[in-house]
Amino acid sequence: MNLLAGFIVKYLEQRSCELQLETGWVFQLMLDIGTPALRLLELYDRMFKSRVSQ
Repeated sequence: MNLLAGFIVKYLEQRSCELQLETGWVFQLMLDIGTPALRLLELYDRMFKSRVSQ
């Protein structure tokens, strides 16, 4: 689930920005399907850090 969840979150967040959708829906969706909040925080932290270092 680690790689798959990371891919899904990154893809949906990118599409969300491109389509100018409401913020927070990806995070809520992932919670709703059972992804632990701590896992999501780790994924978002990793995405943020990789973006900042570019």
